[in-house]
Amino acid sequence: MKKRRITLIILFLYGIVTFMSLAQNKDIKIKGAKGEWSISNITPEQAYEKALIEAKFEALRQAGIDESINAINSLYSTSEGNDYTGISNIELGGEVIDFTVVDKKIEQEKGSKSDKLIAKVTINAVVRKYDKKRDSSFQIKIENLENSYKDGGSLTFSFTPHKAGYLKIFVFEDDKSGSVLYPNEYEKNILFEGGKKVKFPISREMDYSLAKIDNTKEVENNLLIFVYTKNDVPFYEKDINYHSVLNWIAKISPDERVEVRNLFQITKVNKK
Repeated sequence: MKKRRITLIILFLYGIVTFMSLAQNKDIKIKGAKGEWSISNITPEQAYEKALIEAKFEALRQAGIDESINAINSLYSTSEGNDYTGISNIELGGEVIDFTVVDKKIEQEKGSKSDKLIAKVTINAVVRKYDKKRDSSFQIKIENLENSYKDGGSLTFSFTPHKAGYLKIFVFEDDKSGSVLYPNEYEKNILFEGGKKVKFPISREMDYSLAKIDNTKEVENNLLIFVYTKNDVPFYEKDINYHSVLNWIAKISPDERVEVRNLFQITKVNKK
């Protein structure tokens, strides 16, 4: 009888914890959220990216999160006039944790006598509403990162967390391909100590070498995303792209994480 009573108590407590977890984060399914962006001095693909962000905003509005929608877009204009697009940081009471593009098209602007074209995107999305806000005491400092590096150079920097936690670093190159910079084969996933500065690469066997993808370009733009969490949150996605990383971040409660983004260039070495 005692054994059964203990089992029932455990199941009851498990039910309470599960209910509390569900109560903290509410997922809302939104269908047919639309976004659009004018194709003016940008490529159709860039316009699609911006229209997708607008569609996410619309999904958030439909989910009842419209009091403080604002985006911090990491856009970087290159010498060729192109934008480094695709990354947005939405700081509000909820985020789009998953989405499916159900329609994308380019149409001529209605009522316009010009040839102005509009990129339109429609998505079905899952919006997660948060009860908790960011922990202002859970911060990180990234130092000694340059704005520009020469082709063939090496990336080094210092990382200092205010509190203990786990770090993931993602890097996106000019062609928008992504990879996990840390942890890696030689630098294992560890619990970092609060207040202790760590120089990267950590291992002497590692060299974060930088190489341009297209040697015909004078400049290429790269992006680093540092994600620091209170608990270890594995990243299992096989396809590492902007949206898969953003969706992974969004699934972590805001009081459990902090993100820092850094843009840098790789410039061509002019041979004499």
